[in-house]
Amino acid sequence: NKPSNTIIGEVKAIDKDIGENNRINYFIFQDDSNLFTVDNQTGEIRVISSLDREQRAKYVFIVAAEDPTVQSSPPSTIEVTVIIEDENDSSPVFTGPEMLTVYVNENVANVVLTQLTASDQDESDNQQLTFFIQTDTDKFVIDSSTGSLTNKFPLDREIDNRYFLVIGVTDHGTVPLQAFLNFTVY
Repeated sequence: NKPSNTIIGEVKAIDKDIGENNRINYFIFQDDSNLFTVDNQTGEIRVISSLDREQRAKYVFIVAAEDPTVQSSPPSTIEVTVIIEDENDSSPVFTGPEMLTVYVNENVANVVLTQLTASDQDESDNQQLTFFIQTDTDKFVIDSSTGSLTNKFPLDREIDNRYFLVIGVTDHGTVPLQAFLNFTVY
């Protein structure tokens, strides 16, 4: 996610000629993305527009170097691979409806009410997810790694006929991103 015109690398070729004959011109020989440019004198490679790893994680193209004083000699080429590093730019997303309702038999404890799932398009730590209950409650517990929601105590409809919970999921990015789900237990 570098801004356009950012230098992302450089290629160098050597011409052993002396003086004016020592010049080298660089150019992109083959690139199906058209997202990169190379300075024809310095070999600096720049990105033309912003890149997003979630759209494409790797680019491969060919840069050529030629001696402009020698017309008959073919250019030298090198394959350049650009690997896009992940930024934590995608929030986790719950799989399923935005609001969930579950009915539970009363006076039964430790019942798995649901198995929540979520995903994140980032990778590495940015993709690792932890579930939590945002609502202040001692009646329910969620397994932070599996998303399994359980009632810790028997529920009694005569005391409380429904419970509103807000369930969250967070990724492990340096600046964590979160998502929330409204959950009702009857």
